[in-house]
Amino acid sequence: RPGTVVFDKTGTLTSGTLEVTRVVSLSQFSRPELLSLAARAETGIDHPIARAIVAAAGPNGPGGLRFARKAVGADASGKSVEVAGIAPPDDCQACAATLEVRLEGVAVGQIFLDDQVDPDVAPIIGHLRDQGVRLQIATGDAQTPALSIGRTVGLKAEEIAADLSPLEKADLVRALAPPVVFVGDGVNDAPAMAASDCSISVHRAHAAATANASVAILDGGLERVREAMSIAGRYRATGRSNAALALGYNAIVIPLALMGAMSPLLAALTMTASSLLAIANSLRAGKARSLGISIGRDQPDPTP
Repeated sequence: RPGTVVFDKTGTLTSGTLEVTRVVSLSQFSRPELLSLAARAETGIDHPIARAIVAAAGPNGPGGLRFARKAVGADASGKSVEVAGIAPPDDCQACAATLEVRLEGVAVGQIFLDDQVDPDVAPIIGHLRDQGVRLQIATGDAQTPALSIGRTVGLKAEEIAADLSPLEKADLVRALAPPVVFVGDGVNDAPAMAASDCSISVHRAHAAATANASVAILDGGLERVREAMSIAGRYRATGRSNAALALGYNAIVIPLALMGAMSPLLAALTMTASSLLAIANSLRAGKARSLGISIGRDQPDPTP
């Protein structure tokens, strides 16, 4: 029956390859100096924002730590450096992310990032809506860029939940009427993926997300989600037909055997035939691997 599909935003509905588009200094630091300072907090972190900062500035220092809405590190003298997400200004309402760089808690600059919407998103959103599936975005990004992405792919404002921590994403999933499918790509999606009835990782997902997902898209874009749901429908139909086959066998053959109308050998042969028929029926649905989709424990080990 139709349920709810919840999408993460960055890296799931978008390409996940953020780029630094603008740097604004609020202090004596130059643009390269601000990027270098931000890299002190973002170096060594596997996150779209961190990758964008490090790509623009180069790795710097021993690395930082990422929390729900910010990364924290230290400069060369040991002063604390924070890179935190903030609401975008009026002239950058559609920015994928707006970051504030803080040194010892004082804002010294802002960094603006942009991202591209995955071209497969709008068609899959339209298809799911036509099937009666409820749709939702759950993102840690600010409300304004989340609404911008939502409008682009055909989602309504009430279907977009923004500025959520990983645990708040999980709470949102639990609050929705089941069944709930969560589609994500990052380590920070793990609580929501665990809270959902079924979790799907996209092909560009972090290895940890792929390893923990119920279904892993190994190749291709979000159109694979539609194919995965089609496969699930075939498996469900196959399971029901196999159950009906088993019930039919028991309802017909067992009474005949008890009445002596069927020899034990013939009963055994029909039992074998029904089992083979069920296996053949199941094999018809076994198309997941050929589609670049891995289900459950059939996923490859993501570690090298």
